[in-house]
Amino acid sequence: MKATCLALLDTMADDEIQHLRQDISKTGYVSEMVVARIFGGAGWQVYDHLYFLDKEENKGREIDLTAIYASTKKNPKKSLTVKVGLSVEVKKAASKPWVVFTSPLNPPLETIENLFDTSLIRLHIQEIWFPTLYENHPISKCKGFGRVSYQSFRGQQEGDNTVPKRGLSRSSITPNFAAFVLSFKAAFEIRDFFRLGNNQPLRDANNVRSYEVGIVHGLIVVDGKLYDAAVQDNGSFDITDVAHIPYVFSYNSKEYGARRLLIDIVTVNHLARYLQIYEAWIKKRAVYCLNELS
Repeated sequence: MKATCLALLDTMADDEIQHLRQDISKTGYVSEMVVARIFGGAGWQVYDHLYFLDKEENKGREIDLTAIYASTKKNPKKSLTVKVGLSVEVKKAASKPWVVFTSPLNPPLETIENLFDTSLIRLHIQEIWFPTLYENHPISKCKGFGRVSYQSFRGQQEGDNTVPKRGLSRSSITPNFAAFVLSFKAAFEIRDFFRLGNNQPLRDANNVRSYEVGIVHGLIVVDGKLYDAAVQDNGSFDITDVAHIPYVFSYNSKEYGARRLLIDIVTVNHLARYLQIYEAWIKKRAVYCLNELS
């Protein structure tokens, strides 16, 4: 009898674990941990689930990840560090791909250098020419920039892989606006952290002058498919399966002002390559900035 009871308890425990596996797989927690490990493995400083103050609503909010990468170059008299800080939201989209409508940039308001929040630490603003700083940024090669997006097939039940019928309500195809807003607001927390460097002495114990350039923007990592939808003049549109789309997010509020900010959208499968490309650019920019100061 005792053996039978123990076997029954083991079976119940196994069933519960199986149900937990099924339940956990529906959440985004596993995706978030995978993304954090990719960042950490690439040498980025990773801070997961940090709280920050939403200045608009005056309350704390949580960002999935904050990731920072830095490269320092030196000569006998000067040291310069380029830091990139990313406010990262991770979105699970196993059966509901992200679709992003894209179009080219519209200068003069939309130029590469205006899509970043840039801080010069212990530097005068005229020391660095922003267009030159960003002229070979990875997104400078992109022809299409995200304007609006949505997560497809949201009107369907879980497990239903059929194409939705016509007449699907607008409320069931929810734009991803909340994720962009969260990434946008959290980016300013990183900006403020970088700017604390202005409180540090200009010269170190060896009389070497140290400077920093802080670059901040957002990132959304999609665990699933990502599609680029480009609309033509005649109303037709092309849909392409892609791994990365730079997104121009515009926001206007009393607390944050009227701003545009780059929020890259990258798939989990492409994230490691995205970071490799970015790291190479950061290292080259550190060399460039130090040479500009010499």
